Amino acid sequence: MPKVTKPLGRKMVSKVMRAFYEDDLKSSSGETVTNPAQAKVIAMSEGRAAEQRGVKRRTWHGRTRLRPVLKK
Repeated sequence: MPKVTKPLGRKMVSKVMRAFYEDDLKSSSGETVTNPAQAKVIAMSEGRAAEQRGVKRRTWHGRTRLRPVLKK
């Protein structure tokens, strides 16, 4: 399994795992994920997808926010 190396990908992995530990992570069928191994696979997949999309930095009211760039 390829690793997630870019900062945006790591941030997405962290978000997904945080959702898992708060019991908010849903699978594609809509059921709550209870298996940590399944959560890790979902997190890695989301992280790689975020890396492929890329980000565009913008400032909004003095704060820097990351926004995904949607490619056609």
